[in-house]
Amino acid sequence: MSRQFKAPKLDLKPTVLAEIPFEGAVAAGAYLTLVSGYIPYKYRVIRAKMFFTAAAANLVRHRWFVSRSANAPTGDWPTDTNLYGRLSPTATFIGQSLIRQVTTNIEVLEEGTYLKLATLNGLGVAYQANGSITIEEIKP
Repeated sequence: MSRQFKAPKLDLKPTVLAEIPFEGAVAAGAYLTLVSGYIPYKYRVIRAKMFFTAAAANLVRHRWFVSRSANAPTGDWPTDTNLYGRLSPTATFIGQSLIRQVTTNIEVLEEGTYLKLATLNGLGVAYQANGSITIEEIKP
């Protein structure tokens, strides 16, 4: 008597894959923290993208944070967890005349968080901060 192999039922569930845009005006010499909507699930950060115009002149600084709070400080960097802080003491991105894309595989295993793009404008004039972050839901 031979036994037949019976394959388990394949139960595919859709996974959320989203690019979250951030954009806002930063006054000269000021900080701006932009906050995503509430993210109720665990996720993986796939890529962060930042746009630096020619005017940025390596004086505009961006940092990415994750937090359980939607608080957006205006006078300094957020005190939340810097997404890239595990590998760099400052984890700050600068540039000029480029689109900076940082491909990653950072897992956020806490449910109920917010992502933040914080910008310091070191220029003597206002600057338009512009970036996005792509996340993918982690299914159990």
